[in-house]
Amino acid sequence: IIFWDFVERENYVNYTRNLGRLAESGYDIFGVTSDWHGSLVSAVKATFPDIPHQRCLVHTWHLCQRLLTKHPETAAGRNLLELAGLLNGVKTHGDKGVWLAWLRRFEREYGDFINQRTYHEDGRHWWFTHRNLRRAFLTLKKSLPNLFIYLDNPLIEKDTNGLESEFSHLGSKLAHRRGLKREKRINFLKLYFYLKSVHFKRRKSI
Repeated sequence: IIFWDFVERENYVNYTRNLGRLAESGYDIFGVTSDWHGSLVSAVKATFPDIPHQRCLVHTWHLCQRLLTKHPETAAGRNLLELAGLLNGVKTHGDKGVWLAWLRRFEREYGDFINQRTYHEDGRHWWFTHRNLRRAFLTLKKSLPNLFIYLDNPLIEKDTNGLESEFSHLGSKLAHRRGLKREKRINFLKLYFYLKSVHFKRRKSI
């Protein structure tokens, strides 16, 4: 843990300000892995325009699962859910090639189905019949430039599981201190982050 801050909300202004502070801290930033929050993507692009930005494969899978549900009613939905579930298992460029071939085959087989439209009785307004299926597919297709960066950059994580695990651990500690007022909770977090960072530096120096 090399940097932290307390903000009211996650937005472009806060992301940009803190990424800027991180950039000025003396660390060399080689890449970013994130959950692909819209404002964070824009902030990373503005602050570090030349570094690779990996989209978290686990978050991508969870988004597709929410859109498709765990038990899709259509064959297209079931096939796409299975394909999205295999995403985090891509370990090599060979795996990537196979996965991409399956995605292209899915588009050939279900492209017309994905693009089906439902028209309002007035004949002028319409919407995509299978909106969530279409959104899940486009999430995968449009994210391709940022899904497999880790294969060529071993220092970049393919997911944010390590960070999420840290948050979970911290959340369990805070759960035992629910009676603390806001200021004391903030002080507790500051001390926690500080001790974690000191512990890491000591391990690196041994």
